[in-house]
Amino acid sequence: MTQADKIEPHRKWNEVENKPGDEQVANLTIKINDISSRFDVSTNKVVAVSANDSWNLVELVNKVVEILPNEKKYAFTREAKEENVSEEAAKTAEIGIFEAIKEKAGEAWDFIKYEVAEVVVDKVKEYAPIIAKKAASWLKNLWK
Repeated sequence: MTQADKIEPHRKWNEVENKPGDEQVANLTIKINDISSRFDVSTNKVVAVSANDSWNLVELVNKVVEILPNEKKYAFTREAKEENVSEEAAKTAEIGIFEAIKEKAGEAWDFIKYEVAEVVVDKVKEYAPIIAKKAASWLKNLWK
């Protein structure tokens, strides 16, 4: 929800702390509940922000990163202004990209794991006698 600084009473913005005044907070809560009801979305998914005053933008980035699919989190934080990306959001985004890769690799692994196992077993059978002979020769030379 944008333009939180313009919610009534408009002139009650707390300039010193750069946040809504008490009356505005009460009206923002009413507005958030209204949006939640109209769009059938949880109130914890609605974030009030003021881009003009750079108020609550970090919370917005945190919420977007929380909701995005893993493969999108990193790209979002990379494109957001650095001052709006919390350590928590950055870490969540990094973990998200690795989780997305792991998910994709997991699908591929399930597809090819039996073929890979067969190749490994065949190579072990092929090279085990050669490796054993070389190891025996090395050990004999070690004790000479």
